[in-house]
Amino acid sequence: MRKFFFRKCLVICVAALPAFGGDLVGKIEAGPVPPEGSPSKDAPSPPAVAWIEGVPEKPSFSMRTLTISQRGAQFDPQFLVAVVGETLAMPNDDNIAHNVFSYSEAKQFNLGVYPKGESKSVVLDKPGKLDMFCSIHRHMHATVIIVPTSWYAEPDAEGNFAVREIPAGSYTLKIWREGSKDFAKEISIPAEGEAHEAIKLEPAAE
Repeated sequence: MRKFFFRKCLVICVAALPAFGGDLVGKIEAGPVPPEGSPSKDAPSPPAVAWIEGVPEKPSFSMRTLTISQRGAQFDPQFLVAVVGETLAMPNDDNIAHNVFSYSEAKQFNLGVYPKGESKSVVLDKPGKLDMFCSIHRHMHATVIIVPTSWYAEPDAEGNFAVREIPAGSYTLKIWREGSKDFAKEISIPAEGEAHEAIKLEPAAE
């Protein structure tokens, strides 16, 4: 009887374990090559992020506290990807005071002037693009893309990205890339193996 109960429990427990899904492997195709001698010819790839909407949130995902510091009269880093609900800390690691603010629809705040050694933070509670500045040093600018899910990936310098172990199903792939139109496409993820997407983005309207 005990053996039967143990086997039955084992079957139920194994069946309840989440099954790994398939992978999305994508590549954002490069845009037109700038003319020879153009200042942008050797410029680094613009920041980008790809995410998948409609997937249940990862049980293992924990909200993080991300950091953009102020150092050398610049934001560091100047680009960041965050998930809705995460906290953005903004310590002043500079020898001068700063006043960090944002008027973006995704998040509006004005942290006031604070000196070296102090840190202030905000909760990123809405998806979208957040542009932040310093009211004292007008050249300072950083961008935070707030995505609605932890199923995201940042493309490498060649435009390659991968999101792993996605539950099988039909979802929406979205991509934001600086200087390009927002991209959205319906995709299907297999129960195992890879789904491949080659993506060509259109330039944003000037």
